[in-house]
Amino acid sequence: MQLSVCARRMAAEPAPAASGSDGHKSFGERVTRLEDPALITGRGRFADDIRLPGAAHAAFVRSPHAHALIRSIESSAARAIDGVVAIYTLDDFRPCLAMERMAVGLPSPSYRQERDRPVLADGEVLHVGEPVAIVVAESRYIAEDAAALVDVVYDLLPAVADCRESLKPGADLVHRDAPHNELAAFDLGYGDVRGVFASAPHVYSESFWQHRGGSHSIEGRGCVAVYDDVREQLTLHSSTQAAHSARAVLVDLLGWDETRIRVMTPDVGGGFGPKVVFYQEDISTALASILTGRPVRWAEDRREHFIASTQERDQYWNVEIAVDDDGRVLGLRGSMIHDHGAYTARGINLAYNSALVVTLPYEIPAYRLDETGADQQGAVDAGPRGGPPARHFRDGADARPGGARTRNRSRGNSPQKPRSIGKDAVRAPVEIARRRALLFWIPAITRAAWKKHCGAPAMPGFGKGRRVRGKKAVISGSVLLIM
Repeated sequence: MQLSVCARRMAAEPAPAASGSDGHKSFGERVTRLEDPALITGRGRFADDIRLPGAAHAAFVRSPHAHALIRSIESSAARAIDGVVAIYTLDDFRPCLAMERMAVGLPSPSYRQERDRPVLADGEVLHVGEPVAIVVAESRYIAEDAAALVDVVYDLLPAVADCRESLKPGADLVHRDAPHNELAAFDLGYGDVRGVFASAPHVYSESFWQHRGGSHSIEGRGCVAVYDDVREQLTLHSSTQAAHSARAVLVDLLGWDETRIRVMTPDVGGGFGPKVVFYQEDISTALASILTGRPVRWAEDRREHFIASTQERDQYWNVEIAVDDDGRVLGLRGSMIHDHGAYTARGINLAYNSALVVTLPYEIPAYRLDETGADQQGAVDAGPRGGPPARHFRDGADARPGGARTRNRSRGNSPQKPRSIGKDAVRAPVEIARRRALLFWIPAITRAAWKKHCGAPAMPGFGKGRRVRGKKAVISGSVLLIM
């Protein structure tokens, strides 16, 4: 009998000695990692390492088209292959489902339409890689071969591949039953943005494109589903970052009491955000186990990760920054179009976070960003680690000379050419950097605190100043200010 992951780790290494009478470790002390011995000695157990007696293997029939109607699915040739256990489509799963679509995590009032993912394609495919059917066989090789023989007849529909184009009047519809392609719209802001830009000596504008990206963890997604018909209990071993959320989705989809469902997480070879999401492959593998009465296992290959796992952005930003003659940021405003993909998996959190963190390291008196989330024929949007794109270009927001190159509008002594930003800013760019603070755990500091403490060698009332990498730092609780 295999030991559990925790048991193997505990057996591999003794518990670290307690440093205090209460047994808790303290900051600044070495803390022994529990997971290392098993992982570095090759005794880790990932989803694909879980081998159960009688387990079958799953492969998925996926759409080769960005947008099409499904006219028919013919699987007789695939079923004739020796070793094929079963082939299921959404129609086969319907009697087992209380809900046919996976309700979105993180709902929002900013939605203009709801676009939850179906368990398997429901008459229409909306991006390359969308799962249409699941093939269960005695081996992954047989399952893959059989999947290639499933004949799906499609009627091609116009596809929208650019989120900017999808918002234009008369654009082809991403969902054929949709009134438009706008998925969500909202704004974030504070301060007198209009007044600041009307009176600012200098205004610079720029456009940014943040391209799509994925997580590409070493281990792809994967799961092993086991249904015990005696106990009427389903166990899903899943390479997930969110076992409790996965169980909640299964409860909703199956309509079962939560005591009948367990989700267990083995070692995970990287998650980075996409493994927070519950996918069609997870519920399909679980249903296949329920219907066949056998354990069913599936592991994502790299091609599937490229086309079926959640991705982040594209995003198109148009922004303006207002500064004074000394390079102080007075205001920031703009708009952003966010590529939401074909469905909704995790709400608008990536778009919202992108807008939220723009001002993070700075005290900016006025800020506003208008965001629009657009559907398009692409993989579903969610937030891989490092997702908020603003963090990739926000360090240019101190408006040092030469930092903002385009469409300069300036007021001052000379109407013919922009008046230069003050000499102090040119000669001492460190001074501009000194006017901003890098803050961790909080989004901003108040203007009053900034004025009170910015010029002080150590911030009174905020703790004792320390040198951090050659810079003055002040530590207060969970806040670190690098001056």
